[in-house]
Amino acid sequence: MAGAPITIDSKLQITDDNTTVDGDIGSDGKPDIIIIAGQTGINGFHILNSSNNVIRGFNLRLFSDGTTDPSPAPIKIEGATSTGNIIVTNYIGTNLNGDNVTGTGNYRGIRIDSEASNNKIGDGTITGINLISGNQITGIQIVGPNTNGNQIAGNIIGLDISGSLDFGNGTNGIEVINSTGTIIGAPGDGRNLISGNNQMGIVLNNASNSVIINNYIGTNINGDVPVGNSLEGLRLENGSTGTQIGDGSAAGRNIISGNSQSGIEINNSNDNTLIGNYIGLTANGISDLGNTNDGIFISGTSTNNTIGSSGQGNVISGNNGRGITIAGDANFVYGKLHRRSVWRQWPCGQYHCGYCGHRKQQ
Repeated sequence: MAGAPITIDSKLQITDDNTTVDGDIGSDGKPDIIIIAGQTGINGFHILNSSNNVIRGFNLRLFSDGTTDPSPAPIKIEGATSTGNIIVTNYIGTNLNGDNVTGTGNYRGIRIDSEASNNKIGDGTITGINLISGNQITGIQIVGPNTNGNQIAGNIIGLDISGSLDFGNGTNGIEVINSTGTIIGAPGDGRNLISGNNQMGIVLNNASNSVIINNYIGTNINGDVPVGNSLEGLRLENGSTGTQIGDGSAAGRNIISGNSQSGIEINNSNDNTLIGNYIGLTANGISDLGNTNDGIFISGTSTNNTIGSSGQGNVISGNNGRGITIAGDANFVYGKLHRRSVWRQWPCGQYHCGYCGHRKQQ
């Protein structure tokens, strides 16, 4: 159904509420309209102080960095009254079929900033999948104080549309910076597939009260083949607090496996909780699919982080480093532990096993 690509020389700005821009002409959950940037540094679709809009069914390519618009993106949502917007069924950085990224990438994928809140990237349905891959830096950025309560659900970030080939974004799959209450993942078809990115799968930087459930981070779509992110699968840093990673249910379980460093790193961040995740295993919990380093690494001044709870532990196995390394104080681990699975770093440089007392000199 697709016609010739449309080249634009200025942004497509939406300032009216309740606008739907629909490029899924065939109503089959796939984009049918190609839009290419004809100038450097412009936004594509720009929702500015506008609410309850829908952008659906576009293949967006070659939106570069520059100074025409600040922090440009193929889709950008900003402004304190930009709420309730929904972004679905877009392929951002790939070709129209979602199976090639040669000459199609943007500088970044989607950006939400300037207090835009309670917007949705993906709607948790099969037909609403956004494919965000092959871009120069980050797939999705959510940035700034009071840019709160945004949800990312049911997207593929860093792979092809089949969920098997590595089409990683150049840095991170998802970045959340200085924002509160971001929700990444949802039960059922709200699972995000976040793999193959050239730095972290997800990074939270001074982000608070985020919820991360039902994501595959570092695997293919079936959760049984590694397509790792090049650094950690998930990293919390610079004072990220109150994060919930998993909810103790099978529906909320994250699979964080196959990444090229640790599965999860918590650095200089407090009061985060990890419950009911598989870290280093396939999605069925049977076979090893280890992260290259530790399953979980808690570092810096991180305190009061909780791994597991009574009856709701994490399964951490198959990783090439330690299951859990703790280099901070007053962090808590619950659940059944295997021999030499939890290590604490002491100031002398030794690691002390929390289970058996064994010491290992680094």
